[in-house]
Amino acid sequence: MSDEPQEPGTDLVRQLTEEASAEVGAFIGTVFGSASIEADRLIGDRVGWWRWKQSIKLAKKAKALLDKEGLAAQEVPLRTSVPLMEQASLAEEQDLVDRWAALLANAASRTVDVPPSFANVLAEIESTAARLLDCIFASQMGGCPVRRGTLAAIPPGL
Repeated sequence: MSDEPQEPGTDLVRQLTEEASAEVGAFIGTVFGSASIEADRLIGDRVGWWRWKQSIKLAKKAKALLDKEGLAAQEVPLRTSVPLMEQASLAEEQDLVDRWAALLANAASRTVDVPPSFANVLAEIESTAARLLDCIFASQMGGCPVRRGTLAAIPPGL
């Protein structure tokens, strides 16, 4: 047991969490029997396999972007590469996959600084929000026609 002071109620929270986990585990075990163990492994394997395939696709896209620019990949610090790949492997929408590939390519090119926080920011936004941010950026740079007072300001395909 640690001698460090604990927040009031910490033991209660821990006890309730352990009891709830035990109850849920017991319920699943009862309902599904030994199949619950296999189901857990199967789901984990399928998710892991899907994330692995997504990571390979992402790496191929990032490499293609670097090749197109004539840049060689450099080692990316683990503090940046691990969260980037973990979050990127969950992307399902093509638009977001492309953004993750571009972020990885930028990190690997070392032509710009890509701090670890960039992966967290990209992980938190939806495809529509990313396109809106693109449009806002482009409008400030003069490249996005925005009609005042309408949500139709985002051109189709952005």
